[in-house]
Amino acid sequence: MSELAARNDSESPLASEVLGTADCLSVVGQLIRFENGHHRADFFWSLEQKEAWLRSGSLFCSAVAEGDQWVALTSIFITTQRSMDELLAGKITENQLSPWFLGDGGAEPVFYFVPISKDTTASLLGLYDRLLVDITTYLALKNLKVPAAYSIAFSPAAKQHLVINGFEFMAATYDERPYSPMRIDAFTAKTDFWQRLMTPPAACSDPAKAVESRLRASKAERYRNFYKTR
Repeated sequence: MSELAARNDSESPLASEVLGTADCLSVVGQLIRFENGHHRADFFWSLEQKEAWLRSGSLFCSAVAEGDQWVALTSIFITTQRSMDELLAGKITENQLSPWFLGDGGAEPVFYFVPISKDTTASLLGLYDRLLVDITTYLALKNLKVPAAYSIAFSPAAKQHLVINGFEFMAATYDERPYSPMRIDAFTAKTDFWQRLMTPPAACSDPAKAVESRLRASKAERYRNFYKTR
């Protein structure tokens, strides 16, 4: 365990520390304060809610500290397509997403990606490298294939970051435009990180789910040009 993870949650992070999922659990209180400070109130998390997700095994995090401050936090939830659809439709809040294993036996797993960064630094490369190890290890252990990922951008910088990775804009689902739902799959992924995480729909075990995934991608494509300027 790293020196940072062994510290009390009320203490400051160390210089240039990159944490993986296990270490993030040890300082989850700090990370929630950092995360909530960059989100709108309806995307806030409590300590109990985030700890429950981390302990579920369906949430993976990597965080970067510089000096005595957190500068980046990236989280990936493995939820279900149904739960994700409810979030995008405004029927539930982010902290009400369900872990994929709580769905029925036929529930399609999807990623929900939440990146937060104060600025762009070389240490962000280490953040994604650490996160990739945690997730790919879990996917291999569970023999789990994930065909798509979703994210919600709150700022022009966030939109640009997601577009660079291969995320594309979706149809409007929120009444307020600060929310920009975005989607990525094996066909749109532009970075090694996402290309290694995404499974092409044809490789899914259920043909019907593969068709459904392609239809979702087609719908996202139709709205991409309209929402990329929002």
